[in-house]
Amino acid sequence: YAPARTNLATIHWENGDREAALRVINEAISQVPDAADVYRIKALFLLEMGQYGDCAQCLRKYVALNPGSPEAHTTLGVALSQLGRFDEALASHDKAIALDPACAAALLNRGNVLRELARPNEALESYSRALAIKPGYPEALNGCGSVLCDLRRYEEALESCDRALAITSDDPDAWN
Repeated sequence: YAPARTNLATIHWENGDREAALRVINEAISQVPDAADVYRIKALFLLEMGQYGDCAQCLRKYVALNPGSPEAHTTLGVALSQLGRFDEALASHDKAIALDPACAAALLNRGNVLRELARPNEALESYSRALAIKPGYPEALNGCGSVLCDLRRYEEALESCDRALAITSDDPDAWN
C-alpha cells in the first residue's frame, strides 16, 4: 500500500532517520513502480540531501507518470538548476507555467534561472509575475532586489529587499 509506505518514509525522514526513510521509499517503488507520489517523495528527500542528479532522475519518472503536474515540472527545474543545466531547468519551469500560469513557485524559479543565464530583464518580469499572483512573496521580492541590483537600480533594489525583510522579520531563517 503505497500511501502508507510514503507516510512511513516521511515519518522516518522527519525523525531524522534518513536511511530508514530511503529504505522504505525504495521498497514502495519496487512494490508499486507506477505510484507517482512515491517518486515525488523520494525526489524531495534527494533534493534536501543535495543529490540533484538522482533527484532529477526520480523527478523525470514522476513527470512521466504525472505529466500534468506543474509541481513536478518546477521541482525538476530546481534540481536541474542545481546541476547547472539552466536551459533544461528553464524549459521545466516554462512547462509548469504552461500547465498553470498562476504557479508562483514556477515563476520564482524561472526568475532564478534567468538570472543565472544573465537575462535580468526577463528574470525581473518573472519575479514581478510571481508577486502579482502572490503579493508579498519574500523570495520573489528578494529575487527582484538581486536583479535590480544587477541592473544598478539600487533604490528599487533596496526597497524590494527591505519589503522582503519586513515580511520575514520574525523568521529566523530570513537572517541566514
